[in-house]
Amino acid sequence: MLIDFNKLPDTSRIWIYQANRTLTRDEVQQVKSHMNAFLPTWKSHGEEINVSMNLAYNQFLVLAVDESLTGASGCSIDSSVRAVSALGQLLNVDFFNKLNIAYLQEDKVYTVSVPKFKELVVRKEVTENTLVFNNMITKKGDLEKQWIIPAKDSWLCKYFKTESSI
Repeated sequence: MLIDFNKLPDTSRIWIYQANRTLTRDEVQQVKSHMNAFLPTWKSHGEEINVSMNLAYNQFLVLAVDESLTGASGCSIDSSVRAVSALGQLLNVDFFNKLNIAYLQEDKVYTVSVPKFKELVVRKEVTENTLVFNNMITKKGDLEKQWIIPAKDSWLCKYFKTESSI
């Protein structure tokens, strides 16, 4: 059953799909339409599950399942991946490149490759306090405090180490 994202419990399981670029206004509407058609059909072992989605910063598709009643099965997760993949093909957007780093500067999201991020570190255009998106979180409640974090608190911290700190 499709539930308002804000009404799902903080314990709900989430998956974050980061687009390789910011979506246009028309694409945002297409995402909402596509996912609102898919989500009511999303089932686990034939059982209805409480699901929702959120589109943050016009770039991050967050799918959520309240697993307190029925958990997401492997097959149901596969079906959601297929839906996001089809959406990506429709929009010519890559939602699956885990090597793209998204970070915030002046309230704008930038998305770069890992080598480009390293280059930005060297040029001091990003610092260990630059806010980055931690798309590995798995609970809705973690969105507020663990999703957008300083780079020094993420796996990217290794790019800020200097010889004197080793």
